[in-house]
Amino acid sequence: GTFYKEKNQSTSVEPSTEKPKVSAPSIKTSTNRSQTTRLRSVLSTSRIPKSRPTQKPYLPATSSNKSCTCRYFSHDEHLVAYVGTKRLLPISEIDNNFKVKFFCEPFGYLELMGPSEITCQDCQWNSTIYPKCASPKTGETMQ
Repeated sequence: GTFYKEKNQSTSVEPSTEKPKVSAPSIKTSTNRSQTTRLRSVLSTSRIPKSRPTQKPYLPATSSNKSCTCRYFSHDEHLVAYVGTKRLLPISEIDNNFKVKFFCEPFGYLELMGPSEITCQDCQWNSTIYPKCASPKTGETMQ
């Protein structure tokens, strides 16, 4: 079938003061020789308004939503720290609710003393004990 518009139908996108007319498409069959079927639609020229929220979504004020950091500072050249797969520099800022995991280098020669991981929780470390690397005492088995 062929699509066509009725004569004098506006294609303007500007808002109209008239109420928009909306009707379902109707199918008319002509009775000429070719027996063509034509589709006639009346389309509204008014736009559907795009609405935007007037307020930001409500987020309850809990400590888990704080956007602050904890400072990681290490004097131990053998202590290495990771957040996920990212190795930290000796002085780094850690985002709230992130966990830092510690290891000693060279691996297998030094022992990690203290916690193997700490978390930046409520903008402070969840442990007051900071890890360090130490040589094992003679006769001591490393775990």
